[in-house]
Formats: sequence, C-alpha cells, structure tokens
Amino acid sequence: MKVYYKVIDHCEGSVYECESEWVCRNPEYVANDCAEHYYGFHDGWEDKWPLTFALLASEDGPEVCRVSVDLEFSPDFFSCLLPKEEAGDADQ
Repeated sequence: MKVYYKVIDHCEGSVYECESEWVCRNPEYVANDCAEHYYGFHDGWEDKWPLTFALLASEDGPEVCRVSVDLEFSPDFFSCLLPKEEAGDADQ
C-alpha cells in the first residue's frame, strides 16, 4: 500500500511516496520502510541520523504521527577465492 511521508529534519515541504505492507498495523514499521526508501532513493545516506519522519494520511492529507528513526550499520562482507598465482606464496 502507498505511504506518504515527510522528513522533518531535512525538507519539511517535500512529500515522498513509498510502499509498505505495514500500513495501519504499526507506525514504527511503516516509518522504517519510509526511512529505507528515503535512504535509497532520496540521498538519505548524506543526512545525519536519527531523522524525524512524519507519516501522512494521504499525499496532501494531515499528519498522522511522527516517528524518530535511527540508522544502524551492520557490516556485510563478501569474499571470493583467488587463483593460486594471485594468492601469493602463503601456502608454499
């Protein structure tokens, strides 16, 4: 379902739209979906978190609630095996 939100700490005049399966269930989960959308599609990685998200009833509708969302980084690692000649002399 479509969700409309504003990022109060960044540009309170802009209204953003995203999809969330949590509508009408839990505003904190909806705000997390909005935060992920904002981070990925609206340069949210440039902002200083936590940010305050205002969830709206419709695109031009009233504000339903405000939720503070913080960003947590969990490092992800990726590895690939190198061919023996690139691995060096470690196992000779």
